[in-house]
Amino acid sequence: MTGALDGLVLVVDDNHVDLDVLTMVLQNEGTEIAVATDGRSAWQMLGEERPDLVFLDVNLPDVNGFELCQRMQANPETKDVPVIFMTALSDRESKLKGLRMGAVDYIGKPFDVEELLARFRLHLSLCKTTKALREKNAELDDARTRLEAELAERRSAEEERTRLHQQIMEAQRARLLELSTPLVPISEGILVMPIVGVMDEDRTTQMLDAALQGAAEAKATFVIVDLTGLRSFDARVAPILPRLRDGLALLGTQIVLTGISAEAARAIIHQGIDLNRIPTRATLKEGIRLATRERNASVR
Repeated sequence: MTGALDGLVLVVDDNHVDLDVLTMVLQNEGTEIAVATDGRSAWQMLGEERPDLVFLDVNLPDVNGFELCQRMQANPETKDVPVIFMTALSDRESKLKGLRMGAVDYIGKPFDVEELLARFRLHLSLCKTTKALREKNAELDDARTRLEAELAERRSAEEERTRLHQQIMEAQRARLLELSTPLVPISEGILVMPIVGVMDEDRTTQMLDAALQGAAEAKATFVIVDLTGLRSFDARVAPILPRLRDGLALLGTQIVLTGISAEAARAIIHQGIDLNRIPTRATLKEGIRLATRERNASVR
């Protein structure tokens, strides 16, 4: 046991192998575990006792995980219980759907034990801190008329709760942004796709699909892929760039790459990827200037 994290965690999953793995890992943390193998049983248990955290499988034999999460959010008694979805689904829409419903995080199957423990410790710690702040606020409210000193303590606790809430909201917004691949129209015929966060194999496939679909719908002349906000670049995804170039070319659309980091450049050069037919610019501003100039020249 690496450090006891007392509390009650409800695990909802109909896969007994996953249940065994998850309960073993969490019990080693000193945590009390409650188990449900279907949505109805889980909902009944939530009515009887309040867990500190819920690990919820998306695919359940009766009430699916999304529906159960929706019920929890609609119930004042359970809406503040943090939910972490577990699923083998890796599609962007499923992840966004769960986060929009109020889940605090998403864990993929099969489990990566180190990632599982890191996220579990983070969210349980946040939950217990928030709960402690609520209890402290209640005590301060009762004593407000008696002790002026406790009023100052209450204000301090309120500020800390607000800060924690903002941190959680910022983390959720950052997670949603990483899972999305927006196409932003700059002017007629020119689209910008800003890539923020981590570029891995799944994310690159999403980027390819979104770029092709968006370019076709907008009848775009240029799609500018801006990598300025990229934190890391998986070398396995470098070959996607020529595929994206060729796919857009079939639509009559040209790709422009901007904001390529040294890490991404090394990965591309190391794999011998040919980017000769892909214009690159150091900044997004320069890429927009290039696309605008060439589009204007073509319509004259």
